[in-house]
Amino acid sequence: MRKFFLYIMMLFITMFFMNNLPAPWWPCFQKQDGDKCNYGYNCQNNGSCVIMVECVDNPDTEVNECLVCKTK
Repeated sequence: MRKFFLYIMMLFITMFFMNNLPAPWWPCFQKQDGDKCNYGYNCQNNGSCVIMVECVDNPDTEVNECLVCKTK
């Protein structure tokens, strides 16, 4: 029973942290290709905004969903 409870807790903790990450395009909102960005729980600018080649942007939205933050 203790092992089962541990697995359930690990599952919920993992889901909690996964759901708290912003969308990949959010750190690059109102930025250009090549600008510095940070993604995740750190405060350092350890990434850069890049345009995904295989992505097609939705013209009806203000956000460029294809411009995402790639961390090093």
